[in-house]
Amino acid sequence: MGIFNIFTLDFWIQKLYFLPAVVIGLSFHEFAHAYVAHRCGDDTAKNLGRMTLNPLAHVDWIGFVCMMLFGFGWAKPVPVNPNNYRGNRRKADILVSVAGITMNLLIAIIAMFLLFFLVYVCHFTFAVVLNLLQYIVILNLGLLVFNLIPVPPLDGSHIAEDLLAPHIGFEPFFWLRKNGMFVLIAVIFILNSTGLLSAAMSGLYSLLYNLFSFIFGGYIA
Repeated sequence: MGIFNIFTLDFWIQKLYFLPAVVIGLSFHEFAHAYVAHRCGDDTAKNLGRMTLNPLAHVDWIGFVCMMLFGFGWAKPVPVNPNNYRGNRRKADILVSVAGITMNLLIAIIAMFLLFFLVYVCHFTFAVVLNLLQYIVILNLGLLVFNLIPVPPLDGSHIAEDLLAPHIGFEPFFWLRKNGMFVLIAVIFILNSTGLLSAAMSGLYSLLYNLFSFIFGGYIA
């Protein structure tokens, strides 16, 4: 996307579709973290008003602007205290970390189902709604793939540490925590330049699309 596209009507029409998708994706993602942490015994996020679907409780305005303009950004991370978890803390931490990306996957599945249901069952043709559902699918799959990157502060780093640290030690993860932002920038650059990030998102989208095409017996143009 050229820098001057920001001055075109098409750019802002796309952002109008993108806006509700971003709000839904980020709000449900962070709510899921807070809710599962609560279920595991930690009420830190709940007590701070983060166990809510209100996007204003989760929005980081710089991250939000980056998401809208450049396609990747961030919300305010949900605060948790692993010392409050009941039972196996490592298992609880994995559940809390997986909660956000699982929610994004569920939203993508529901939006894709609604897309096919409206077209093939309701014979719905209002393009604005159909395009919005497609944006919701794409954005949530993007959040899923992005957050699986095993680099702090992303969810994938918690999952990788909980699974691997008992076997390889904590030193690599201490280093990653210290240098996480620099490593993440480098990883994003590599994934974007090689097309791996887009390929992963496209693969997941095609999988869902083909699944519902099979279920409903047709494709959406």
